[in-house]
Amino acid sequence: MLSTHVDGRLRKVHVPLVGDDYQWAIRAHQSKQPIVVSGDLVFERGAWRLTGMISLDSSYLHRES
Repeated sequence: MLSTHVDGRLRKVHVPLVGDDYQWAIRAHQSKQPIVVSGDLVFERGAWRLTGMISLDSSYLHRES
């Protein structure tokens, strides 16, 4: 789950990540760095979710290594 702004309000968004993308998200959280995740944002079953082709841009974290 990631926190982001949706329509100007801070929201928690469920993002299914696996493998390297999951590890990059953990690393970003531990180092308090932002990441960019893209996909289709939907509100279903009372929660915000990222669906479809989900892509995580870890290029900023790669530069920090």
